[in-house]
Amino acid sequence: MNKRGRLLNNIVVRITALILTLSIVLAVNPLSAGAWDQGPAYKTHQEINHQALVKFFALYGGNPKYANSQIDRAKNFNGPEVTSNSLWESGHRVQPGLKTFEDWVVHGGYSAFGQR
Repeated sequence: MNKRGRLLNNIVVRITALILTLSIVLAVNPLSAGAWDQGPAYKTHQEINHQALVKFFALYGGNPKYANSQIDRAKNFNGPEVTSNSLWESGHRVQPGLKTFEDWVVHGGYSAFGQR
C-alpha cells in the first residue's frame, strides 16, 4: 500500500473509532432521565415527602418534645399552590389552595420545584 493509501486508511479508521466512541457515550449517558421528573406522571419528590412524613409521625408522633405543638392533621390551611408543570416562566401558574398540613408537605415536593 502506498503512502496515500495508508493515510486514507488511517483517516477512515480514526473517523470510525470516533463515531463508535460517540455512539457508546450517548447510549450509556442519555440526555434525559425521567426518574426525578416533577411531572404529574412521576411524582418522585412528592413520594419522598410523603414517606418522610410517615417516618416522622411513626418515630416522633408521641415524643414529649412535640407535646405542645401537636399537628392538627384534619385542619385545612390556605396557601399558594403551584398548578403547572413547566420549566418556562410563561407556563408557571400559582393559585390559592386549601390543603391539610400533610398535603402541603407532600405538594411541596412539586411546588418547591416550580417556585420562581
